Amino acid sequence: MLTWATWTAAATMFATMLAATGAAPAAAHNDLVCTTPTEGAVQNRAPTAVVFEFSEEIDPGSARPP
Repeated sequence: MLTWATWTAAATMFATMLAATGAAPAAAHNDLVCTTPTEGAVQNRAPTAVVFEFSEEIDPGSARPP
């Protein structure tokens, strides 16, 4: 049977190891595939439109207000 000190030490070690591994990146986000105008492009005037292309379709209903 574990003593209180053993249980506390084990829980502390587990929490430390968990914190040390860091958070995994979220897999639920889309990736930015390309933009128009392209990154680094030099324009003589402001573009009439800016287009962002993502790896998946964006669902506007899933956005939360700040």
